Amino acid sequence: MPVVLANFQREYPMVSVTLKEVSRHQIIAGLRSGDAELGIANVPGEDADLDATKLVTDRFALVMRRDHALASQDAVNWVDGVAAGMIAMATGTGIRLEMERGLQELGHSSPLHEAEHPATLLAMVEAGVGVAPLPGLALPAADHPVLTFRRLLDPVIERDLYLIRRVGRDLSPAGRALYRGIQLVAQSIRERTAAG
Repeated sequence: MPVVLANFQREYPMVSVTLKEVSRHQIIAGLRSGDAELGIANVPGEDADLDATKLVTDRFALVMRRDHALASQDAVNWVDGVAAGMIAMATGTGIRLEMERGLQELGHSSPLHEAEHPATLLAMVEAGVGVAPLPGLALPAADHPVLTFRRLLDPVIERDLYLIRRVGRDLSPAGRALYRGIQLVAQSIRERTAAG
């Protein structure tokens, strides 16, 4: 979304956008009530009143400090990640639900710590509290001075993100422009992922 909003602001400098990071349930409620024009969530839901368009699929990776022992590996399995002291997104968050769904067969233990937002989770990893599984779009930049990440295997867990809007409700002109901008950035991410 930062890239989407930067592009949008350059094209429409007089239009303000409110971005709320809330649970999937709150996104759906906001779309139904008309408080939100667009939502992005990892599960589209089975609501006939909502139209969901798949944006991207991203994979989970394990974030760690560059000086962490696991950073010497090309990829890490979930068992080793848990053993290293896993910090996870809080119970009920979309990222946590995807993680738990993928790990059902492992009978994994509870994380050492939890955080409500990826930024807090990354700050905890940077401070040396532990390691953290995050989907690709939430990973730190590849040139981050302190943090790095490795692919997570056994199992590989992916999540799909959807752009959601209410059926039968016309988007405002700004909403239509933002909708197109989100789709363009998602297409760029898909192309980059396919090439890499």
